[in-house]
Amino acid sequence: MCLDPAPDAHSILVKNLGLNGLHRFDALRLGASSVSGRAVLTAEGPYSGEARIVADDAVAAIRFDIEITTVDALIQPSWKVTFIKIDTEGHEPEVIAGAVETLRRSPEALVLFENNPGGRAECMNRLEGLGFRCFALDESGNVSQSAADFKESSNALAAGPSHPLSQRLRAL
Repeated sequence: MCLDPAPDAHSILVKNLGLNGLHRFDALRLGASSVSGRAVLTAEGPYSGEARIVADDAVAAIRFDIEITTVDALIQPSWKVTFIKIDTEGHEPEVIAGAVETLRRSPEALVLFENNPGGRAECMNRLEGLGFRCFALDESGNVSQSAADFKESSNALAAGPSHPLSQRLRAL
């Protein structure tokens, strides 16, 4: 399942899935958050790749009224998730808050999230509270748990308690 609430980016997502033969994926035009309802998504221009959910009175070149939901509302209780990628331009803590039950029943999952300084601690605390191990992920794909690397890294990776990466690193 793939989510992208911006109409322009969603249309590219649908085309990319088709071009790559990934017909078993659903591409939904929804935003993920900690609650379900409506929100305002803004961008500086079409196809910017940096659309973000903002307060209703925010000024931006492009504004979309979007539907938001939680990961927990989308994922059936019998499903286990193996991978979640979150790139929501600062809304990552809210997405993770709305995915707690899904992550709790998916101990082998990997979560790749954008490592924004404003939400880093909240994301890590919530994930670590579920037994996930958080790592800074550098541009070459190397992982680290040092605080300095987290400050420099633009992405972070969280491995569920039963994921082989967590188990290997626990042994070090």
